[in-house]
Amino acid sequence: MKSHQNSIHAILAATSALAFASPAHAATIALNNASFEAPAMGGWAWGTAPSSWTYNYGPLGLAPTGHTGSQSVWNYVNSGWFQISQNSSYTVGQAGEVLTAGVYVAISNLDSGQSTVNLKLLLDGVTAVQTQPAYYANQTWTLLTTQYTTVAADIGKTVGMAFGGDGGWGASGGSYTYFDDASLTTSIPEPGTALLGGLGMLSLLRRRRA
Repeated sequence: MKSHQNSIHAILAATSALAFASPAHAATIALNNASFEAPAMGGWAWGTAPSSWTYNYGPLGLAPTGHTGSQSVWNYVNSGWFQISQNSSYTVGQAGEVLTAGVYVAISNLDSGQSTVNLKLLLDGVTAVQTQPAYYANQTWTLLTTQYTTVAADIGKTVGMAFGGDGGWGASGGSYTYFDDASLTTSIPEPGTALLGGLGMLSLLRRRRA
């Protein structure tokens, strides 16, 4: 009898843990002009910001190359920091959501020095978390991400993102930093699957006992 009760307690404890650790449902948060194809242009466009994005500060342009599509955002060597941002229409619905911001980065002609970029996940326009790597060599298109898990105080806040770069400081010349295909996703825990599994195990134990 005691062994049976211990088994039930163990299953309940495992089910409770799985409820929080169970596979999550991932969903894309819509962004406008996430691949920076607008405004469309036929060549290099210095000083042109992508449509639907807020131009916060610094020198940037649109380049006739991209991770996907025909163009991307670009920054030139030693030109200084820029940043652009966009708020989505998505608001945090619960604590425990895993929010991820991403953007593809590429660097060319970095013969010396470094190119530093940053990526921020925003809640109500305020930075919740950011990553800021520095690259010391050319970089093919690589996905840069930053991730944040919501708490109760975040419920109802609007999710957004921002990114920028310094173009590549200390290089001899000709260095370019490119950004393309920005993304926002949310991953919401699904405790229902784990709870059903635990209830099924309890039902099996009861049948065996009977």
